[in-house]
Amino acid sequence: MQYKTVYFVTYARLPGEIPASDQYIKLAIGLEIDIVKGIILNTSATLPSELARKMVDSYVKNKNIVTDLDKMVDEIQFRHQGEVQKALVKAIVEINKKYLRFVEKHKIKTDF
Repeated sequence: MQYKTVYFVTYARLPGEIPASDQYIKLAIGLEIDIVKGIILNTSATLPSELARKMVDSYVKNKNIVTDLDKMVDEIQFRHQGEVQKALVKAIVEINKKYLRFVEKHKIKTDF
């Protein structure tokens, strides 16, 4: 295979009552994923604070977008006690769906 990673991005609407919604209407989450292993290598998030972005990174980095999905959702729901929690969960679930469609479309044999 020519490429080892793929970048997925998705958006989720932010609640109107939080400061980030003044700057961003939607939360953008981007994940660089190892195509064959499904491991999340890098993350990006349109959140206003560095700490919030680091927390998102800690929820998902080095986890498998397919086999660890429930663990990631549980971790976000437990550890992220902010207004963005639902948007984060929605974004991770959507990227899971995009990844599964991608590997099916390109007939990629995964390692998990």
